[in-house]
Amino acid sequence: MKFNILLSILSTGIILTNSSIDKGSNFKYLYQIKANSYSPKDSISLYYYKEKLIDQYEDIAFSLKEEYLSEVLRTNISKFKFDNQCVPSYKNGVIILTIGEGKGSVIEGKLRYNTCDNDVIRGKIYIFDIFK
Repeated sequence: MKFNILLSILSTGIILTNSSIDKGSNFKYLYQIKANSYSPKDSISLYYYKEKLIDQYEDIAFSLKEEYLSEVLRTNISKFKFDNQCVPSYKNGVIILTIGEGKGSVIEGKLRYNTCDNDVIRGKIYIFDIFK
């Protein structure tokens, strides 16, 4: 009798603990893009993929509640495959794009939480304006 009561209390505690875990909160609003090589062409292509990733993320994320975002990104990661060279993955709450062999430069950044988030995520490099 005491064993059954103890067992039921223990199982109730386990059920309540597991149900309180929020499975959608582990998305970190971060991305990482790995270039194929260190060539200038591959380094420049990182910014092309960055823009595509941000646009695709915002199309998906801004229409969802936060608690569903992680699961939707995990199950729809193939939407980030922009061409045959691009291999998307979702690891530890981060969207990762590997271009080709992924042995080149890496860029990382933050993604916006919603449309009201005013953080600058599309920072530009204006080095070419110096030569004009």
